[in-house]
Amino acid sequence: METVEAAVRLGGFTRAALELGLTQSAISNSIRRFEQELGQKLFTRHGANIEPTSAAIEIAGAVSEARELLEARLNSVKGGAPALTISLTVAPTFASRWLAPRLPRMRTAIAPTKVSILSRADLIEQADIWIRNARVGKWPGMISKRLMGSVRAPVASRKLIGRSSLTDEEVLSLPLLGVEARPSEWSEWADAAGVQGSPAQPGFSFDVTSSTWDAAVAGSGVALGDLSLLRSELEEGKLVRLGTTTTSSYSYFICRHRGDRRTSVKQVWDWFTVDGAEPV
Repeated sequence: METVEAAVRLGGFTRAALELGLTQSAISNSIRRFEQELGQKLFTRHGANIEPTSAAIEIAGAVSEARELLEARLNSVKGGAPALTISLTVAPTFASRWLAPRLPRMRTAIAPTKVSILSRADLIEQADIWIRNARVGKWPGMISKRLMGSVRAPVASRKLIGRSSLTDEEVLSLPLLGVEARPSEWSEWADAAGVQGSPAQPGFSFDVTSSTWDAAVAGSGVALGDLSLLRSELEEGKLVRLGTTTTSSYSYFICRHRGDRRTSVKQVWDWFTVDGAEPV
């Protein structure tokens, strides 16, 4: 049952073997014997990929629930608080601009569960829940749900532009700031705006989106800003929105391991999908 849970959660026998300290053949043999005992398949194989059946997902959920219950009982025996810690990986910009101001509300809603927050821009970190910015919210072995859209428009400091409004063509004549993970976003914006003949290439690119926006606030250039995450800067006048065109090809998704039915994970998941998310 433990090998089934690991294979479902991690999306493959190889990853399950690494986590459990076994060989891939040992994982395969264990699951094959379990399938013979149950009299039904737990995984279907498509070349090098595997797909868990509904029976495998049900078993993985039962194992995750049992593990959480055991951890709570052990904490109780030790005389400690029964609170469990959920690990959450969040894109750094979302963590600082959206999540940080809402932490007091979240703490009240999910008590006594605790959350360890990791600011990461990738999805390889071992965690219980992820929040990612992507075009399509599909990842192997994951269940995902769209939280909100990401509406982007050019933003800059008023001291850079010198006046309150610019056309789309005038925006592209200014120094552009970009993000390394989205090298084509300015070209896509120019296409959406119908501006022809401009290379639309940023002069400076940053590895973290929030650094791009900080540079825009400092007057170093024009950035494509997420209007929901930059609400404070726009309301306070630190940034002004430019042009008339917006793009919305990216969305924020929350995702977790398929088959994880722990109460603490569900509690945090529900806060994001019901209480925490705000429509854009």
